[in-house]
Amino acid sequence: MNDNQRAKHFASQLNKTLQESGLKTAEAAKKIGITYKTLYSWRRGKIVPTLSSLKKLASAFNKSVSWFLGRN
Repeated sequence: MNDNQRAKHFASQLNKTLQESGLKTAEAAKKIGITYKTLYSWRRGKIVPTLSSLKKLASAFNKSVSWFLGRN
């Protein structure tokens, strides 16, 4: 996967996770400990999180980092 494909895959997995959780973007951002703007950018595939943020995200939603990155 190239960087663009990785970003799109991550965004897709993130959106699935948020939909399953039933949380709104602002609520999810608070749960993860990031800003609304950052989470919005992740959801749109504009940016991908740092490893530390990715770990927070995975922990907050009981998912693996690998699941978000498509490395299962």
